[in-house]
Amino acid sequence: MPSSSDSSLETAIKGLRTTPPSRLPYQANVLVRSFFLERPAGNVVVYNSPGLTSAATHIRDLGGATRLLTNHSHEAMYGEPDLDVPVFVHERDRSETVRSMRVAGVFTSRQMIDDDLEVIPTPGHTPGTT
Repeated sequence: MPSSSDSSLETAIKGLRTTPPSRLPYQANVLVRSFFLERPAGNVVVYNSPGLTSAATHIRDLGGATRLLTNHSHEAMYGEPDLDVPVFVHERDRSETVRSMRVAGVFTSRQMIDDDLEVIPTPGHTPGTT
């Protein structure tokens, strides 16, 4: 299994790449990773994880990303990735997220990003889980 020290993104399916997996710091049997979605309207990263910084050069080589969509505030525990990418989070998780990461924008309800990506809030784990 690759570790977060590997620097390459892996292709999951055409247009979707994954960062190397990393173990959740407080639950070693859980792996986390980020996803890099290649889109004509601008690439998007989904989830913040340690693998995101280790894959930063590869992400920049692919044209970078227009935004990082976080699922919930706990992803902020990894801090800001080594990428110049604006971070977006649900409004209900913003106050917790800004303790560790700059937040460029928020969403409050289901919304489309361009015509090919939909953000759907599913509160439960945290108030703003999306």
